[in-house]
Parts: sequence; structure tokens; C-alpha cells
Amino acid sequence: MNCCDPGFNATGLGQDLPGFGLLQRVLNTLKVGDPRQGAGIMVRLATDPAFAHTSGGYFSVRAAKPLHCPEPGRGERVQRELWAETVALLAGLGAP
Repeated sequence: MNCCDPGFNATGLGQDLPGFGLLQRVLNTLKVGDPRQGAGIMVRLATDPAFAHTSGGYFSVRAAKPLHCPEPGRGERVQRELWAETVALLAGLGAP
């Protein structure tokens, strides 16, 4: 299992906040925040045969460049706790 930094994505979340329209126009003008780019790295990590035998990696949205996981995510205890919490949350949604 791998994870990624999808970068900044302008998905429309927070559109009811003051200044959202201005921020969205600025991001569109700068061509920053395209959600397709953020989704692209996720799809690539899940489907590209180059990552078929890679697990535990942390990758950048830019060309799937390997990144060094920042603290506190490198600690095994934190990783186990995050995994357990994720399993519990998914179980609460009816997932297997």
C-alpha cells in the first residue's frame, strides 16, 4: 500500500466561505489546483505496473517522485494507530 501527496486541488470544497470565488479565479488563472492532476497520481499508483511491487511508499503528484514521509508519520506506533482507526471507521460504514 502506498500513499501520495496529491498537491493542492480546487474541488469546490469550501465554496460557501468568504473569498472562495476570488481564490478560485486566481487558481484558475495560474492553472493551479486541477483535481484531475491530483487524481492522476492516485490512479497511477494503483494501476501502473511499475508500482506493482512497491509498498509503503510516499509519492509526489509530480511524476510520482518518491518523497520522505514527514514526522510524525514515520513512527511505527503512529502508523499502527492510523491503520487501526481507518479500519474502525470503515467498519462503521459497513465495509468488510
